[in-house]
Amino acid sequence: MSTGRPIENPEMRPRQGYRAKGVCPAAIGAKNWMPMALNPKTGILFMPTFNLCMDMEFVPQDYKRGAFYLAADFEIGKPGPGGFMGEAIAWDPARQEAVWRNKEALPYVGGMLATAGGVVFHGNTEGWFKALDQKNGELLWKFLTGSGISAGPMTYMIDGKQYVAVVSGRTHSIPPFFGETGRKMMAASAEGGALFVFALSE
Repeated sequence: MSTGRPIENPEMRPRQGYRAKGVCPAAIGAKNWMPMALNPKTGILFMPTFNLCMDMEFVPQDYKRGAFYLAADFEIGKPGPGGFMGEAIAWDPARQEAVWRNKEALPYVGGMLATAGGVVFHGNTEGWFKALDQKNGELLWKFLTGSGISAGPMTYMIDGKQYVAVVSGRTHSIPPFFGETGRKMMAASAEGGALFVFALSE
């Protein structure tokens, strides 16, 4: 805490001839590209996160056009502590603590959207689009879109009526470094591509 420098565990540093096991978080991080949301009135952040670990070893690799060129052998897809792979977290940055946590069996919790009415929206790999209570994370409503959701929802108003829209559609393929977890993600929902729009109740 006095220097801010990380404290390294040498057993977790991969290298040639040594496979580091159980490295957490995995190479894609605990927070990736899916957008988080902020309620400016409460100061609470809503974050889609990963809970994944990996084994990794550096290996010699020849360049091949169109192929991954990472010089590493690894598989991202081990569940992290608790046995789940994704989590929607409400975070209080002032207190540096979670307000609530909602676990997801698979990775890729969709981007999150917080509204002024106290609701937060997000999707998941299985294709469920969810509305949660911002205060406690309680599930208020959900809708099965038919394909995985990783996009961030959006909201807008027309003639005084508020709408929420989200794109549903998992990718055609999952990167091979996801291994068995990738196969589970593929099986969780069909490939697709659709825009869903919902009107909010008064």
